Amino acid sequence: MFYQPQVSSLDGSITGVEALLRWNHPEKGLLSPVFFMTVAEETGIIVELGQWILNKAISEVKEWLDSGLPLDRLAINFSSKQIEQNDFVDNIVNALNKHNFSGSKLEIEITESMLMNNIEQTVDKLNELHRVGVHVAIDDFGTGYSSLSLLQKLPIHRLKIDRSFIHDMEENADQSIIEAIAHMARGLKLEMVAEGVKQEFQLRYLQNLDCPVIQGFYYSQAVPGEEARQLIVDGNSISGGEPLQKSESHKQSLAGKNKFKASAG
Repeated sequence: MFYQPQVSSLDGSITGVEALLRWNHPEKGLLSPVFFMTVAEETGIIVELGQWILNKAISEVKEWLDSGLPLDRLAINFSSKQIEQNDFVDNIVNALNKHNFSGSKLEIEITESMLMNNIEQTVDKLNELHRVGVHVAIDDFGTGYSSLSLLQKLPIHRLKIDRSFIHDMEENADQSIIEAIAHMARGLKLEMVAEGVKQEFQLRYLQNLDCPVIQGFYYSQAVPGEEARQLIVDGNSISGGEPLQKSESHKQSLAGKNKFKASAG
């Protein structure tokens, strides 16, 4: 299990982490989900795998919290296959109870396309989770077809701008789409998160837009649990929005033949 820090654009403090799965392949090294998640979806193993991720991440972050680390949020991605399960809500609530983990510390991430699949059932399930304090974020926002009226009715707390908008950003270029999303998020009273931030000019631009949360390689790639914990211990706060120290995993991946491409960053 790996984690990528989510950093406050105001003071550089690490406010949360996103749990991200990595496969340590014996020949190809560390692989991001892009290399194996489709197969997991097609075979149905994604449901069992997702349950393991949920329990593993909650258990690990619970240990950090119990040791006194300041962390507002653990974000976990869920697939459409998981959401379709009748026991989707029960599995999350049971995991929270099992590890004595506050629902307000958990954020589930779903994409716009998932949201539009079987809207009625999805909305009911999200509302059930909202009642136990769980937060909901729309991932890859700006690439789907969700309606604004639907967004107003859902118990959504965050919009995560799709990384493609950040990746395509050029210095001094027109960023109308990002600005429109930022204005819409404020109008809907939703927090905005920018993923895939790598360059300082991207960070400064997003700070000027009052985007409160930044996630990406500018600060850190996804790292193993113990390294993520140490980043929070050592790097909370990151003065002036400076990048975090490169982790040992990052150094090794840069030096080795098999650099892995993180799905988030």
